[in-house]
This record gives sequence, C-alpha cells and structure tokens, in this order.
Amino acid sequence: MNDELCDYFDVRHEDGWHTLVRNGEESISSAEEGNRLKEKYILLTNKDYLAFELKLNEIGRKARSSPISGDFFVGKVSLGMWLSLLNNGDSGPGRGHLNYEQTLWNPCLIDAFPNYDGKRSQLRDELNRFAKLRNRIAHHEHLLGRRNLMKDAENIIRIAGYIDEQVAGIIDDNNRFRSAMGQQRDFLNGLTIL
Repeated sequence: MNDELCDYFDVRHEDGWHTLVRNGEESISSAEEGNRLKEKYILLTNKDYLAFELKLNEIGRKARSSPISGDFFVGKVSLGMWLSLLNNGDSGPGRGHLNYEQTLWNPCLIDAFPNYDGKRSQLRDELNRFAKLRNRIAHHEHLLGRRNLMKDAENIIRIAGYIDEQVAGIIDDNNRFRSAMGQQRDFLNGLTIL
C-alpha cells in the first residue's frame, strides 16, 4: 500500500505519502476545491484525519530527526491506520473528494492487491479479521474455543495470495497449523504431543 500511494501521488518513498495527508472536511471549502486537490493530496474525513494526526504526533515524538521520513513512518504506523485507508470515507453529495473508493482504492490501493478482484469492503473485512486475530495474539489472549482458527489460517493465506500467489503457496505448503489443530483434542485431554 505504501508503494502504491507513493507512486500514485508522485512522492518519494524517503519523504513518504504521510506528508500529503490533509483534513478533507475542514481544509476544503468547496466540492470544486476538493475535486481539484484530491489527486494532489490524500484527503481524509475528519474522523480518519484526527486518528492519523494523533498517530503522526506519536511517531514524531519517537523520531530522532525531523521531519519524519517515509521509512520511519511506515515502520511505526499501526495496522489500523493502513486499514482505515480501506474505509468508505464519505460519499455524500458534494463530497466525492472524501470517497475513498474513488480517491484511494480505484486509483492506487487496488494495485497493492494485484490478485484480488472483489469489492474493497470485502477485502477490508478480511483484513479486519486478520487484525483482530493479530491483536489478540499480541495481547496474549486465549484463542482456543473462542474463534474459528482454521478460518483465520485460511484467511491469512488468502490475503497473502491477493498480494503474491507464490508466497501464499509457500505459506500454505509449510503450514503446520492444520496438523496441530488436528491434535488439539488429544492435547487438551492431557496426552503428550510430539
């Protein structure tokens, strides 16, 4: 997604696309202005912009140098921030410059998933499922019995395939998850599993 945003908005990766983010609700005075600026800047809804600004300020406090480089930003930004770029935005009358389907997904972000041919909203849902699993794991939460872990594993492989089918094949071929889940009942019953 980073590469596609930098390429589409013609910004150097070293500088980063984050330098082009603007509040499309408060800084744009008319639909005409928004339509003129949507190819030059990443215009976000007020809600998404405030979340972005909060994260950017947090990253800025951690940065050793100013301004924040594109690589530093990518390394520090949360998964949730990336997912927010796949949201709907706002498609109300006169607000086409805030419709993420038109301003972000169709012109550039779709290219980050070259093997995906579905709707943006479906991809966002699949990525959100992955993000929830990742967050539960990161917080050391108990997963057994609370989630369909086989479905989660298939979701991860499917998402990888949207980006690179060969990589998805490698993940699937080397995946020991299915065999581990097949031994779950024995493990929970106290048998030693090797």
